[in-house]
Amino acid sequence: MEECPRSRIDSRAVKPYQRVTRPGLGELDELASSIVPAKTGHFGNDAEAVWEAAEAHRVALPETLRSALGIFYTPPAVAERLLDDLAAAGARFDGTMRFCDPACGGGAFLLPVARRIADRLAVEGASASDLARCLIGIDIDPGGLTITRIALDALARDRFGETAQWDLRRENTLRLAVEKRLPTADVVVGNPPFGRVRLAEEERAFFVRCLKGHANLYGLFVDVALRISGGLVGYVMPTSWLCGEYFSSLRELVSQERPLRSLRFVESRTTVFVGVLQEMCLAVLGPPSVRRAATVYGGLGRGRCWTASVDGTGPWFIARNPGDAELLQAAARSGYRLADYEFAVHTGPLVWNRHRGQLSSEPSVETAPIVWSDAIRAGESVDYKSSRRSHLHLSVDGMRHLVLEHAAVLVKRTTAKEQARRVVAAPFASPPAVVENHLNVVTARDVVPKVPVEALAALLNCEPVDRLFRSLSGTVAVSATELAALPLPAPDALIGLLEADDRDAFVLRAYLRAD
Repeated sequence: MEECPRSRIDSRAVKPYQRVTRPGLGELDELASSIVPAKTGHFGNDAEAVWEAAEAHRVALPETLRSALGIFYTPPAVAERLLDDLAAAGARFDGTMRFCDPACGGGAFLLPVARRIADRLAVEGASASDLARCLIGIDIDPGGLTITRIALDALARDRFGETAQWDLRRENTLRLAVEKRLPTADVVVGNPPFGRVRLAEEERAFFVRCLKGHANLYGLFVDVALRISGGLVGYVMPTSWLCGEYFSSLRELVSQERPLRSLRFVESRTTVFVGVLQEMCLAVLGPPSVRRAATVYGGLGRGRCWTASVDGTGPWFIARNPGDAELLQAAARSGYRLADYEFAVHTGPLVWNRHRGQLSSEPSVETAPIVWSDAIRAGESVDYKSSRRSHLHLSVDGMRHLVLEHAAVLVKRTTAKEQARRVVAAPFASPPAVVENHLNVVTARDVVPKVPVEALAALLNCEPVDRLFRSLSGTVAVSATELAALPLPAPDALIGLLEADDRDAFVLRAYLRAD
């Protein structure tokens, strides 16, 4: 195999004022224009070799640029599994369907799609041009398009003894959508970029049906896919769209226009996608049908599957393994949430770096203790002094609105799926205090709550609740919205929880009682 093509950056095309943390569509165009693709490269059409070439191109780009443009490439095994899932949902790789990848990058999907179609067409005596009519690729990155073209040429020469004029477009797909210049296809497949993007007023108006709050690139690309095809959509996406409040409009759009057919969770956050730390999934969307349940797979293998019923705007609870399916079914029938226990939940109000001048290491009559996130330990009462922070007090003169005056349950806002518990809660019975922003604060309303604070903390720390939360959230965030959405057992089913020898078993029985 000859050397992979190496792209480079034209520094003269990079403007110092360009935003890379939340760029606009025009700034994405300008960032991509700085990429000068390699003009040659011969690495055949072997999937692994093409992926290595794409990775070499990716790592040659500055990290800020590839992050802003969402340049992360899909490993061949993941691409093949998504194509298998599409085939199970009705996609045909026989030359009768047109496939579009609106963020085709280095050909991670177009090449295996082309290979499947070419294997059929070659037997029938068709030509490379017949294959080309089945494929559309769009990308803002000229380097990725170069790799895709080289790989498709190699495949066509191998199968047909000739190349073809491929429909590969160097365009900003989102701009094509706003300008109503999108192509049409039977199936959309790909791994769209993700990351926040800033939309102009007219752009936001165009995508309004999928937006709530800030815009994320991959949510916009789901909207685009529904406009390109009236049929199947297969995307690799972060699982945050399944539960995040900002994606509620997107979930409603999908439910109405292209319900979820299948969902496959990718087991590892770090070893499958290079440079990606979010939990990922393979989602197949299809035209509405009588059957509203989605088939769920726990990994890339062909192991056991189960079903999940998802619909509407609310967070979607989807079991990550078949053992949790029974618990979810029972919990789904519970009508109780934190609000029904007479609790409300909000984010800790103290953003410490906005009040540097008010921080103190020593208490005084003008200060209140600060409860930092590292002082929260599951099952233990909160002791703010257990924090490793040196500044444990805040001058609250003129800022009494920040002070927590009543007993509460404090819950960490950031945990990872690899941790033993995603929900880490502790009762806090020593007000007044100020709670920092990396904690959720669960407080009783103006009436007596139906469950004591200590019992609520014990409930949230139990394994069944942790399993439910894992079925809801795939990000490191533990948001107030998600906590408020958790189904809980009936309050009277929790009598005796604090005295139980096995609290996990006690809470599981409480959930199953609702069944």
